This record gives sequence, C-alpha cells and structure tokens, in this order.
Amino acid sequence: MFRAVASAEVATDPDTGVAKMDLVSLASWETRVYQYDRTTAADFGFTMGSVKATANSRLLVMDTTRSKSIKAGDRTELWGCGYRFQIEVSDISLTTKLTLPAIAAAMEVTALEASVRLEVKGYTGNEMWTVIPAPRPLDVDTYRTYMGAVEQIQAAFAQHPESTVPVLLAEGTVGILEGGISDVDIDSAVLVVWALNRIHRGQKLADAAADLASDGPTELGDASAEVLARTYESILGDSDSNAEPSEEAKAQAANHLGSLLMSR
Repeated sequence: MFRAVASAEVATDPDTGVAKMDLVSLASWETRVYQYDRTTAADFGFTMGSVKATANSRLLVMDTTRSKSIKAGDRTELWGCGYRFQIEVSDISLTTKLTLPAIAAAMEVTALEASVRLEVKGYTGNEMWTVIPAPRPLDVDTYRTYMGAVEQIQAAFAQHPESTVPVLLAEGTVGILEGGISDVDIDSAVLVVWALNRIHRGQKLADAAADLASDGPTELGDASAEVLARTYESILGDSDSNAEPSEEAKAQAANHLGSLLMSR
C-alpha cells in the first residue's frame, strides 16, 4: 500500500552521482482520482489542514504520473514524474459536488472553506514558472485557470523530456509477490471478498460503507474504507458511492466469488 511522500529526492546514486534509472525505464502511465476524509488522507501520507477541520472535511486528489516501482529492502518505492492537483474542503455537505465550479459557487452562499494545490514532480525546466498559476481567490474563473495550467504541464513533460528526472513519489510495504503474505495482506483480502459479496447482492458503495462501519471486517482500521471503495471502483468502473451495481458488475463479482468456492 503506497503512501505519498513530500520528498523531492532524485533517483541518483549518492556515491557516483549517476542516475539510478532513466526516463525510458518509467513504463507505467497512470491517471487516478482519489477522495479521502481527513483520517484516511493522513494514513496515505496526504497533509490536510489548509481549511477548518470538521467531520465532513474531504480531500480530492487527482494524480497523473509516469512511474516505476522498485524494491528497496523491505519496502517498495514508486519513482517517476508527473503532477498532482488537490482540492480540500471543510464540509462536503455544503457543496453539491467536489469540483472547483461547485465549490466556488458554494463558498459564495455558505460557510464552506476550500483550498487548491497544484504540484509538479520531476521537472527541472524554468519555463514551469510561466505555467504554474499565481495564488488567487477561489472562484469559477480559478477552475479555468488551473485546468489550463494542467494541460500546459502535461504538454511540457511531453515536449521537454530532457527536463524530466525521476523523483520519489510514494513508498510502502513490499507487496505479496515480493515479500510474502503479511497480516495486512490477509486482512485486505478478507475485505475484498466481503466487498465482492456486497456487489454481487447489488448493494451500493454508500450502503456497503455503512455496513462496514457497523459490523464489517475493519481490521485495517482507517484504510478499510479505501480498500472497500477501490474494490467497488475496480468492478463497477465508477467511483460514485450511490451508483447501483449493474448486472454485468454483479456477474463479475459472482465469477470472482465462484472461483473461490470452486477452489475448495
């Protein structure tokens, strides 16, 4: 399970100064969108605190990376380059959606507090100073400004590979195939099977999350909700917590569960 890191450490050998990996070796390309509550965000290495803390605080993280994972002792490190866009809100119940336009609109008529953050990882070209938006109040126009900057950042990585260097993006415990099966691996597997069973029944993620909190397998602590959500997203292809599992999704979950039963 990877945790985000704040370090800008470059992948070079401290003795020789030679790069440990080159850009060509970064063969994993990925775009991901995450939504965390305050506790889960901290568990995964994200810092919250730019806005007033409430039980309904939320962090939306959008990552686009080119990366490679390597084994470092008993840990796995994720090295690469890319950019991260974060939106933090004080109370998700005060906005209809966790998007910049909706958040900006809610701030005008409610007590909602919000902040945005755009990070570029692994780019050395000075022209990035002309791309990164200057700080400004959050409003509807801010959305257009940041989306335009994101497009320019991605174009800069594509057009100037000579300005790209792999940096440490995240780190975590070694996975099952590399380091054996830990208690965390087993607890995660139990929760995935539990989630598949809920999908097979046609239960929405929001309802499954409520059941998980009351009587589900929560040995993973605050990470339990994240594993549940990722299982749903993997099968449903949708991160909407109120999305009804389709017949195809229910069948896919049943197939996975059936494979377990057949192996008995």
